[in-house]
Amino acid sequence: MEISSEYDLIIKVKEGNMNAFRILVDKYKRTVYSLCYQLTRNHADADDLSQETFIRAHDALKKFRMQSSFSTWIRRIAYNNTLNYLKKKKRLREEYPEQLEVSVKDDPSTDLEKNELSGKLDEALSSLPIEQKAAVELVIQEGLSYKEAAGIQGCPEGTVFWRIYQARRSLKEKMEPYITYYEREFKKTGGGQNEMR
Repeated sequence: MEISSEYDLIIKVKEGNMNAFRILVDKYKRTVYSLCYQLTRNHADADDLSQETFIRAHDALKKFRMQSSFSTWIRRIAYNNTLNYLKKKKRLREEYPEQLEVSVKDDPSTDLEKNELSGKLDEALSSLPIEQKAAVELVIQEGLSYKEAAGIQGCPEGTVFWRIYQARRSLKEKMEPYITYYEREFKKTGGGQNEMR
């Protein structure tokens, strides 16, 4: 879909056309969900936050002045909405720790027995500060430019660069023991060369 036709859709939504809004939702639902999931690491939360993002976007679309792309604007809403949710959840955990159960990973595909390294990487990503997680998701996972990511996170480009640098350094430190272990085990088994004989 071309940018001009996307702006046409936005104008139609402002005029009350719900079909036009559904087209925008269909186009961006995976992007929004992916960002929400990367920040929460929880499918149920990501679903709820994605829906809430589109509700907020629909309500705020009348104020959208089309000075930035719709893509940046909707991601910014998703980012801020998720950030607020996580801050509120953290406050509740601190105030009522005995009433909240610590949830074990809700993603059945991260079975540590089947894929321990992947599970450890998931844990390492989850432990990053939300600003770093968002920067990694936007620039590395989605392939956005630093400028686009800065627009979504509401900060200078240099801050995005620094967040990614910090995230990479932190992930390297956390994953190094596991990578070293697997490299040792790989060498012990002959690096898979026995299968080639």
